[in-house]
Amino acid sequence: MASPNGNDWCTIESDPGVFTSLIESFGTQNVEFAELWSLDDESLLQLVQPMEGVEDAAVHGLIFLFKWQSSHSGAAGGGGESKEDEAGVSRKALVGEECPPGLFFAKQVTHNACATQAILSVLFNAPNSIVEEGEEESSSPKGGGEEKTQQPPVVDDDNGRKLILGKTLSNFKSFTGHFPPDLRGEAIGSSDEIRTAHNSFGRAEDAFLSDPTKPKRAATD
Repeated sequence: MASPNGNDWCTIESDPGVFTSLIESFGTQNVEFAELWSLDDESLLQLVQPMEGVEDAAVHGLIFLFKWQSSHSGAAGGGGESKEDEAGVSRKALVGEECPPGLFFAKQVTHNACATQAILSVLFNAPNSIVEEGEEESSSPKGGGEEKTQQPPVVDDDNGRKLILGKTLSNFKSFTGHFPPDLRGEAIGSSDEIRTAHNSFGRAEDAFLSDPTKPKRAATD
């Protein structure tokens, strides 16, 4: 159910089926979400098992529904200090506006958009994803003249192994490619197409709570 206020964003269920349906509404293909209860090797290997005849499936990213707490002492230290991982590789946590070249990162500035923003970050950073650049025109004679029609471009998705962003997200990624993180966040919040798709999966109770015309009961405890 969409939000009563056209500029608001609803809360959506953190459900893999909802997330998959959301990206399919953008025209995204060859990707789906799965629920993960553990980060052990066996659980991670299950994610890359053949799906619908596609072998060598890839994991494009993980979305944490709650704040991640490291079990290693000091691993979440602030200030962007460098830390060594188990392989002895020094890694530095990004802080503030830091963003490596080629990495899509958008600063969240829109309330309730966290789920869709996390999804977009995974999709836009997926390696070898296919960005649609438009449609090809073709002409066919009709009634003594020519009629131009639009045909979708032929896309080689390597038998389902490559993620296809779809036209909506392809256009958005191209448009915001040179934006800083804060403007990318603003662009997500201002996108009518993305907001409308997001709100179509909103929960009914959220629409009720955000509707100023509905009477509210005060808490008694």
